[in-house]
Amino acid sequence: MRGFVKKELNNWDVKHGDYQRDSEYDKLYLHNRKVERTKKSALVISAGILLTVIFYFILKAASSI
Repeated sequence: MRGFVKKELNNWDVKHGDYQRDSEYDKLYLHNRKVERTKKSALVISAGILLTVIFYFILKAASSI
């Protein structure tokens, strides 16, 4: 059991902690922020297109009445 505890597990060790440098964390943070920004932009654009289509059909139905 003691040998298992000393081995690495996902770049983490009980004695030494995390092996990653701050620059690696910065890269991960910037990448995740970019992905989140892209997802948010895609969601806003999709919602805008959906609302435009809905209003088009509502105005088309209202003009035929």
